[in-house]
Amino acid sequence: MKFSIIIPNWNGKKFLETCLDSLRSQTFRDFEIIVIDNGSRDESAEFIKNNYPKTKIIRLDKNYGFSRAVNEGIKSANGEFVFLLNNDTEVDSNCLFECEQAIQSHSDISIFALRIMNYENRDIIDSAGICYPRSGRPYNIGINSPFSEEYNQERKVFGFCAGGAIIKKSIFKKIGYFDEDFFAYFEDVDFSFRAQLLDYECLYIPDAIVYHRGSALPRKSIPHIYYLHRNVIWTIIKNWPGSLIIKYSPIILLYDFLATLNAIISERTFTTLRAKIDAFKYISKMLEKRKRIQKNRKVSIKDIEKWLEVPEKPLKTFKRKRGV
Repeated sequence: MKFSIIIPNWNGKKFLETCLDSLRSQTFRDFEIIVIDNGSRDESAEFIKNNYPKTKIIRLDKNYGFSRAVNEGIKSANGEFVFLLNNDTEVDSNCLFECEQAIQSHSDISIFALRIMNYENRDIIDSAGICYPRSGRPYNIGINSPFSEEYNQERKVFGFCAGGAIIKKSIFKKIGYFDEDFFAYFEDVDFSFRAQLLDYECLYIPDAIVYHRGSALPRKSIPHIYYLHRNVIWTIIKNWPGSLIIKYSPIILLYDFLATLNAIISERTFTTLRAKIDAFKYISKMLEKRKRIQKNRKVSIKDIEKWLEVPEKPLKTFKRKRGV
C-alpha cells in the first residue's frame, strides 16, 4: 500500500463528510484512511462507522492532543508513506496522484509539504511549507497571501504544516514520532527541526492541494495562546545547537518579550506568562530530549544556520494566523 491517510479528530463530525468524501474522489486509489478519535462527544466515530465503513477508526478514551493521536495512527499504518491531514479539510481530487508523482521524481526525499489553501477563499495561501526565522518564531510560508507564481514552484523548505504533509513511514524509526508533551501546536515544527538535524530535507510540492478551514482551537483562545507560547520555547531548547542559541539570543529574547507584551495587551490575559513558567518548569525533561537529539545530529551548525532566515518586523509576525 502506498499511502496511509492519518486524520486526528476531536468533536469534528461537522467537518468529516467533506473531508472523507474528497478522499473518496481521489484519482489515485492505493491508500487507506485511519481516523483517530480523541474521545469525541459528538458521535464522530458512529458517523464514520455508518457512512464510511472502509475507514479504520482508532478510539481514544479522551483528548490526548494532536501529537498522540497522530502517533497512534502512524503506528497502525500499513502504507509506505503517511499522509497527515486535518479533519477540517477538503482534498483536491488529484492530490494523491500529484504526491505519487513527486515521490517517483524525488526518490531521495522522504518528507513533502503540500500546498494548503484557505477553504473559504481558495485563491489565498494557508501554507506553502514552514519558514523558521532567527527569532525562533516559525510561520507558514505565504499565509494569507494570494496564490501566485512564487508559490507554484517546487522548492525545498524548512518543514511542513501537519495539516497536509507526506512522510515516509520508515524514517520515524530514526527521527522519532511527534512529541506528545507538546499536545498541540509546533509539533510539526519540532519534527521538521529534528528531521533537518538528521539531514532529511523537505520538499514543497505545489500541485498537491488541500483546502483548510482553520484551527480546531479558536485562535486567541486560552489553550491556543498557551500551547503556542510554551511550545515555541520547547522547540528551541530541544533542537537549536548551543552556539546558535547564544548567537541569536538577543533577537530571540526581544521577540519573546514583544510577543508576551502583545498578548497581554491585545488579549488581556496573562496566559503567556503561565506558558513560559510551565515551559521552564519542565525544562529538565526537554533537556534530556535535547541530549539525545544533539548527540545524533548529522549536519553541521552552518547547515542548520542557513535555514534560519532574517525575521520579519514584529508587528507583521504577531498578526499572523499562525505564529507567536
